[in-house]
Amino acid sequence: MPHRELKPLLSALFPMTFDGGVLLPSGEAVDRSLVCSGSGPTLYEGARDEFAHYFGPELVAELDEIAAEVAARGVG
Repeated sequence: MPHRELKPLLSALFPMTFDGGVLLPSGEAVDRSLVCSGSGPTLYEGARDEFAHYFGPELVAELDEIAAEVAARGVG
């Protein structure tokens, strides 16, 4: 069974979340209590496929642009 049929949206997006219409990292990502934090893909890269599934390619294209700008500045 596909995981998207079992998991609620917020679980699928974790460790990203949203609050008040704003996309942001979960508290566990901010306080670095996630076991898997450190080197590796960004939080967005880890949830990118889920964003594409739930919100469509237009949002992902916009988020990809923002991610590229952040990477170019060496932030994150």
